[in-house]
Amino acid sequence: EISNGWEREWGEGSLYRTEYVYDDGLLVTVKTTEYVGEEDEMSYYVNYTYDGQGREITRYVQDWDQYTNTTYGNNGEVIQQVESSRWGTTISNMTYDAEGNQIQIVYASKYGDGDWSYTYDNFTYENGKLTQYVEDNGGPDYTDYTNYTYSNDGLSMEEWGPYGGVTITN
Repeated sequence: EISNGWEREWGEGSLYRTEYVYDDGLLVTVKTTEYVGEEDEMSYYVNYTYDGQGREITRYVQDWDQYTNTTYGNNGEVIQQVESSRWGTTISNMTYDAEGNQIQIVYASKYGDGDWSYTYDNFTYENGKLTQYVEDNGGPDYTDYTNYTYSNDGLSMEEWGPYGGVTITN
């Protein structure tokens, strides 16, 4: 099954078209084609694979030669993601509490000659829902707060982060 259509126009003479390819209801390929004028065309591909439970296990961004491999825990939660490309590798390990709430993310990266790592463990929950997530990368100028509020009927959530707000509807 293929779903596609013209998405948006960017600047003069540039038009993007995105095609979504599904197999058994699972997204397997996203192809974005940019038309710049009459003769120039560039296509970008993202491919996905899934485990037997329909969970994404590999995402491959062809243009960047970038793989993201996801590992799941016994309760179906994401416990590790490994992102690798020709530029380097980042490993993210996630930890959860007994209620299944994410309480920690540990990142370790190596790009070129540089290594770095950091830990996010500033998650706040109320009534089983995430209400705040704080990214602290080493000082007040590097601290970002993301706050979440939920509608009374539970059908929508609003996210306010360091770059503005967005409403997400379930």
